[in-house]
Amino acid sequence: MNNYIKIFYEKFDALQQREKAMVAGLIIVLLISVWQLFIFDEAALQSAKLNNLVKLQQQENVALNSEIAAYRDRRVNNPNIKLKQQQDLYMAKIETLDTKLNKKMKGLISPKKMTLMLKDILKSNASLTLLSLEKLQTESMFDFSDNNKIADQKTSTVNTVSVTDDISEQQLDSVAVVYRHPVRIVFTGSYLNTLTYLEILEKMPWDLYWENVQLNVEKYPVAKIVITVFTLSLKKGWVGV
Repeated sequence: MNNYIKIFYEKFDALQQREKAMVAGLIIVLLISVWQLFIFDEAALQSAKLNNLVKLQQQENVALNSEIAAYRDRRVNNPNIKLKQQQDLYMAKIETLDTKLNKKMKGLISPKKMTLMLKDILKSNASLTLLSLEKLQTESMFDFSDNNKIADQKTSTVNTVSVTDDISEQQLDSVAVVYRHPVRIVFTGSYLNTLTYLEILEKMPWDLYWENVQLNVEKYPVAKIVITVFTLSLKKGWVGV
C-alpha cells in the first residue's frame, strides 16, 4: 500500500503545476462524491425515515386523543350510567323500606291465626253468639289508580304501621308489598259484652285492627253486631284459612 502511495506522489510531483491543480480538483470531487454517496445520503435517508416515523406517530397520537375524548364524552353523556346511578339509589331505598316492613311485620298476627283467635274469643264468651265469620278480599295497602295523587297513596298508617318513603310505582313493583286481610264477623250480644270483646282484641299481644262496627238492637239488650277486623301481611293469599 505504501509503495502505491509513493509511486502516486512521484508521478504527482512530476506533473506540471496546472496538471497538479486539475488532479487535486478531481481528487476533491471524488472524495465529496464518495462522502455524499455513502455518508451524507445515508444520513439524509435515515433522517427522512425518522421524520416520517415522527409524523406517523403524531397522526396516531391525534387519532388516539380523539378516541379518548370521544370515549370520555360517551361516559359523561351515557344514559346507562345515569340509569345505573338511579337504580342503585332506588335499590337502596327499597332495601331500607323492606327492612322497615319486615320489622313491623314481626308484631302482626298471621291471617290464619287471626280467624282462629277470633272464633276462640267469641266461643269463650257465653254472652256472645257467633253467627258468621267471612273473610273478605285481600287488598294491597298501595293504590295506584290515580297516578296524579300517588304520593297520597304512598303513605298508609294503621296504628303504628307507617310507610312514607318517596318511591315511584315502578319501584314498588320490587318492594315487599303489604296486604290487608279483612274478616267480617257477625255475632249477637249486648253492648257491654261487645265492648269487652273489642277491649280483648286491643289487648292481644299481636297487632290486630278493627273498624266498621255496626250495632243493630233487635231485642234489648241483645243486639246484632257486625265488625270488620283485619291484619297485615307480606303474603297476598289466605294461607291455611
